[in-house]
Amino acid sequence: MINLAIVVSLGAALAACSSQALPDSSPAPSHARESLARTELNKEWAKFASVYPDAHRPKVDRIRFVALVDWPDTFGRCLTEFGFAATITPDGGVTYSGNVAQQQAFDLAGFECRSMYPVDPESSIPLDGERLSSLYDDYLNRLVPCLEKRGVVVPEPPTRQLFIESYYSGNGWEPYANTSDLPQDQWYKLNKDCPQTPPGF
Repeated sequence: MINLAIVVSLGAALAACSSQALPDSSPAPSHARESLARTELNKEWAKFASVYPDAHRPKVDRIRFVALVDWPDTFGRCLTEFGFAATITPDGGVTYSGNVAQQQAFDLAGFECRSMYPVDPESSIPLDGERLSSLYDDYLNRLVPCLEKRGVVVPEPPTRQLFIESYYSGNGWEPYANTSDLPQDQWYKLNKDCPQTPPGF
């Protein structure tokens, strides 16, 4: 049996949505939205084709864009419709257990589900300075005390300005940084008790 983790976490996805300088965070125009979605799917197929070079790309019609926060549940239900019993984990991930012989079929189902229900490109627009400042306040006032109460050693927070400037650098301050060695059940419980992002963010 194999266990496949499809989505690490929503918090990680939000943090990794861009490594570029912060642009205007207003909604993307429709043509830009379509272009971004097409680019992401082309990247997904390129990854698939690198593993399965003889595969033929299926023609898949998009059903709708899905908000990032709703995507794990939507993706999991889509995989289940393809015959793969997926499980939504407490940290917003999707896992599936199956036979190695099913790997290519599973990966193809994943591509088709991403094609039918792609993450809305607007979810990938980097946060502007004002929203990052709000996130900084949430980390300090809610997340850090919650983690410390449960015995997690949180790295020393930077100044607000440094937090904003380094958020998309790949080396930004992350309150969850010292939790990677936790057993899976403890990790899930921690994510439930101390969500990585504030409600509605």
